[in-house]
Amino acid sequence: MWHLLRSAQTKFKTGYVAGDAKMEAKTRLEVPYKGGVLFGDELKEQVGKWVEYGTIEQSAGDAICNCVDNKKWLDLSDKYFVLLGAGSAMGPYEALLALGANIVAIDLDRGGIWNR
Repeated sequence: MWHLLRSAQTKFKTGYVAGDAKMEAKTRLEVPYKGGVLFGDELKEQVGKWVEYGTIEQSAGDAICNCVDNKKWLDLSDKYFVLLGAGSAMGPYEALLALGANIVAIDLDRGGIWNR
């Protein structure tokens, strides 16, 4: 057991990457859907259908609609997120970065994960 712990401790590394791109202010919440992009009232209408079908919970639908109605919520430049498995394909990493969030990323030490 000690050998496993000691081995893991010697491989742990940290790094820091500072972005230098200027964040473009998001003017609307967009959701890719069936080859198109939903936004505004069209997105809110689809969210209502998803809630009705049981695809998402009412609280999730309300949150999405609130983001549509409150565009200032799309600026996350003063927020910090810790992501375990940050490079996962289904994770929020890219979406959070697009909204200007600060990310503390934790993931495996595999080149394909960190190159992205």
